[in-house]
Amino acid sequence: MRDYDNLPRLPWEGAASLARARAQILREEPLVLQMPADFSFSVPEADCQCKDRAGMIAVDCEPRACLGALARLNGSAELEELAAATHEAGLVVDVDPPGRRIIIHD
Repeated sequence: MRDYDNLPRLPWEGAASLARARAQILREEPLVLQMPADFSFSVPEADCQCKDRAGMIAVDCEPRACLGALARLNGSAELEELAAATHEAGLVVDVDPPGRRIIIHD
């Protein structure tokens, strides 16, 4: 299992978090988004185009597919914008529903 403890964390608050998260991602730096309690992770795994699974965590997911699907499910235009930035930076996404986290990394 991967260790995410040394990665910077950002509580996701939609528009209030977007600028900071986008800046971090465009510098190609990893980031852990801590999602709110009402955030739904109920996207079919195939929609995220993930390469592997580590227990309950889907790893190395394609950012536009995964973040885009999560954005549409949760009605979050900000997360959709972050999907484009993550793809542009060449990063991938890990999704951790039990930990309520989205991990963006290289």
